[in-house]
Amino acid sequence: MTRAERSPVVLFVDDEVGLRTVYSTTLRHEGYTVLEAGSVEEAEQIVEVRDDPLDVLIVDVNLPDGWGASVAQTVTGFFPEVKVVYTTGFAEDDPILEGALQDAPLVLKKPFDKAALLSVVGAAAERVA
Repeated sequence: MTRAERSPVVLFVDDEVGLRTVYSTTLRHEGYTVLEAGSVEEAEQIVEVRDDPLDVLIVDVNLPDGWGASVAQTVTGFFPEVKVVYTTGFAEDDPILEGALQDAPLVLKKPFDKAALLSVVGAAAERVA
């Protein structure tokens, strides 16, 4: 099955269960296949056993057991074509983080709404296709 014949697959990594649940449900209603992880460790476990490609990684910059950038590095090691979307609630408070995220192509600053999520994920999925 080619990418065009299946729904885009999103791995959503965020330790905020309520946020992850609401936005994963939104993405599913829009036709995405969504896998969820609440930590670096959970994300790595998903990726290590997955044979089918991932299209989009949505990952919080700051997770309880590590950094979103390390998740992105692991995921892109397995799936080089995955597009990474970083989420953060801290960028405006941390000048170093804000500077680093300016180089990231896709960033959602918390709090974000469903329209912003769908816009950014849609743009990421189009880059994969």
